[in-house]
Amino acid sequence: MKILYEKKGRVGVLKLNRPDVLNAIDAEMLKEISKRLEEARGDSEVRVLVITGVGRAFSAGADVSEMEECKPSKAMEIARRGLRVTREIERFRVPVIAAINGYALGGGLEIALACDIRVAAENAKLGLPETCLGIIPGWGGMHRLVRLVGESRAKELVLTGRIIAAKEALEIGLVTQVFPSDKFWDETMKLAESIAKKPVKALEMAKKAFRTAVAVRIPVRAGITYFAEVFKDEETKEGIKYFLSEKKLKYA
Repeated sequence: MKILYEKKGRVGVLKLNRPDVLNAIDAEMLKEISKRLEEARGDSEVRVLVITGVGRAFSAGADVSEMEECKPSKAMEIARRGLRVTREIERFRVPVIAAINGYALGGGLEIALACDIRVAAENAKLGLPETCLGIIPGWGGMHRLVRLVGESRAKELVLTGRIIAAKEALEIGLVTQVFPSDKFWDETMKLAESIAKKPVKALEMAKKAFRTAVAVRIPVRAGITYFAEVFKDEETKEGIKYFLSEKKLKYA
């Protein structure tokens, strides 16, 4: 199974499970995430959901192999699928914590950005390096990044494709806490359990109130069009082929 789900008391734990490719997210994985979210959503005992990755990555991003020879129409569908999942996370009825245990890049970071709280292990690496391949983030990540770190900082990260360490992510407000790697999971669960003790109605209403407070004038889905547009360009095709041929998915 590419997505694992378990419940620990009042905390649901969803794990991205393709460690051999640093939990790169393919179409099948997106479908499984939706199913697991639906399962957790229907469980009245769950008051907090934690999303993390198996192995040494949260997720290295969307599976680039699915984008090779990708036409704009297919790119549009990839973006729609990803945006649908990030919006499901964002609108999940109770708080969602992204437990960033390693690499959180591209679509992986976009998944984390859709969560209410992001915590990171001290060895985590975060970034939106899509422009290095000739594409752009297409799952609503740029809009959410602007809200978190401000427009100028968001532009710098996206346009350079720079990958940053957990310490810098904390400094700019991309994550709220950084934990020692050997204590990361215990500390994350302490945080989750402290929230799960609160009355569930208060948690649900707080989430709804926050969504209203941070609503943007330009719909996040507008980014889908821009994502698809770059696939008309030859440099995009060359960038993706180079990425795949060099096996740069390892990020190490």
